Amino acid sequence: MTKADQSVLKLWSTKAPSFEVDLGQLFEVSCFDNSLFAKPNSEFIQGSKLLGEAIRYALFSGGKRFRPLLTFASCQILNEDFKQASAWAMAVECIHTYSLIHDDLPCMDNDDFRRGQPTVHKKFDEATALLAGDALLTEAFGLVAKSYSGHKNLSSLIQLLCQRAGYSGMVSGQANDLMPNASLLTKEQLLFIHLQKTAALISAASLGPFLIFDQEPEYTEKFNTLSLILGLLFQLKDDVLDANDKIENNSVQSLGADQTQWIYQEYKKQAIAIMQNLPLNLKPYEELMAYNDTRKN
Repeated sequence: MTKADQSVLKLWSTKAPSFEVDLGQLFEVSCFDNSLFAKPNSEFIQGSKLLGEAIRYALFSGGKRFRPLLTFASCQILNEDFKQASAWAMAVECIHTYSLIHDDLPCMDNDDFRRGQPTVHKKFDEATALLAGDALLTEAFGLVAKSYSGHKNLSSLIQLLCQRAGYSGMVSGQANDLMPNASLLTKEQLLFIHLQKTAALISAASLGPFLIFDQEPEYTEKFNTLSLILGLLFQLKDDVLDANDKIENNSVQSLGADQTQWIYQEYKKQAIAIMQNLPLNLKPYEELMAYNDTRKN
């Protein structure tokens, strides 16, 4: 990682949520009647304890926290308190973490290591990894519902998260990514997979504050397009960095380095054009785009 990379990440890491504290929100007592759920003896709940350990292991195993940083970048450009968006950032990060746990499973990408550490199914077991992902996905929606209860845009927030993380977005992207004959994909098909699998959730991270702080629909619509483009730029940069690895649907391997670079620059031009037509101080996103241009991992 270059010094420029480190300075940008250091700047934005100061705005990252306290995940150790926020994780507790996932397990708070429900507001519903719990009388039917008497606490069993400690020997009986060992599975729950193991599951909690797996969830914590996955959430705190490192990573750039790129999606939460995007949430807080949006708060800054809107001149709003990022603390009000912490629950949204946490929910998106929980969904991202669940997706990584499931992606690593033998039935998917079958990876033994992530970020230099054993993947969850290797550290624990496949069943625990599967359930840890299930729990993180489910609790993410509960966290949003609880944190923004009574908010006029709660329904829109939940719909956004569902659309970008579910069948229309990330989950279908993974399904398409698993299809054979990836080398035969057209440029449009490849970019659509990137849009679904990666850009959709990145967009949700960026776009959430526009709904939380009830911005003008015109601004929200333009920023939606911008955030999806930013997600594509992030994935295309990953493809360049991973070009020498054996990865399905890598744009460099499928389309070539020159074509990938051309696509990257074209989308970057579109992003800049949108930014120039938004009456917001978009310096945080300009910095993050510059960081994406030069990052080494």
